[in-house]
Amino acid sequence: VSSDLKSGRLSEAPAGISDYEGISYDPERGCFYVVVEALRTPQGYKGGLIELDASLKPKAQWILDPPIGGPSKGFEGVLALRRAGREYVLVMLESNHGAAKADPKADDLGNGRLRVYERKEAEGAVTWALVTTIHLPSEAKFEDYAGLSLRGRRLAVVSQSTRRLWIGTLDPKRWAIEGKGQVYRFPKTGGRYGNLEGVAWLSDEQLAFVSDGAGTYAAGCEAHAPGEATGSSTVSSSVPSSVSSSVLSTVPNVAGALDASGLRLCASR
Repeated sequence: VSSDLKSGRLSEAPAGISDYEGISYDPERGCFYVVVEALRTPQGYKGGLIELDASLKPKAQWILDPPIGGPSKGFEGVLALRRAGREYVLVMLESNHGAAKADPKADDLGNGRLRVYERKEAEGAVTWALVTTIHLPSEAKFEDYAGLSLRGRRLAVVSQSTRRLWIGTLDPKRWAIEGKGQVYRFPKTGGRYGNLEGVAWLSDEQLAFVSDGAGTYAAGCEAHAPGEATGSSTVSSSVPSSVSSSVLSTVPNVAGALDASGLRLCASR
């Protein structure tokens, strides 16, 4: 993949104007899954899933039911998972309730959604069936949901508009979130986190973040926010709701001290 973020292409797979919004690797198949935010269909807009081989050449693509809210509030992240020998993808919806931008439900904060799809094969045909929808806890009171990453059972979700990070625990047996998790906030100064698009676990204690190119920013974001960039921060590996005392405050109801990246522990409400 070219490191030139202006002209580099991940794959020749067709993605349309919305482009790719998330990527996940399946080591057993040796393939990548990428999601396309929204595709127009006769039944309305739906999200797309594309399978790429190890050389990033497209192998297959699917349009997944049910429809999504609209052309700009669709699929925003993907995780490839296996459970009891079965293959799944978890797809994150960008808006609250997965609603269209003009729908009042999109402003109903704290209603993030993850769709669980299972891979089905019959007579040489592959389809993806919706199994259930995971509800993020209301503590993740975000305006949007921009990226996600899973390490073990620890799930991290980042919001671009709200500048927040939520970390919680996924129960893959029930396809549900355990407990409330913990929310962290990024600084409003410096412009470093003005347009967050992605998050990835680097280790049990370290996360990497990526920002999108400069353009139209959400309310509260500084005008001098940079273009594409990466950064990282450290959290404790003990439990999802706690953080290292050398990095952030462990007091649950008080905003913690800044670490090197400026990440803060949010007050619990």
